[in-house]
Amino acid sequence: MSEFYALYIRNPNNVKKEEIERSKELLKWVIPDCKKSGIDYRAILLKETGDGKKVDAILKFYGIAY
Repeated sequence: MSEFYALYIRNPNNVKKEEIERSKELLKWVIPDCKKSGIDYRAILLKETGDGKKVDAILKFYGIAY
């Protein structure tokens, strides 16, 4: 999640709209599975990025409410 978002932020022209939409669709499956399994995806993103505001921006980009 964070790597794709970072790629998009660095150069939005390199990421096709279809790729963004597909990522969002895939996360509609992944996030509920994380919740069922007790995986704190926000904590994982925080560990990857080290920045709570960036985590919030990533989740907002994908349309994920935490």
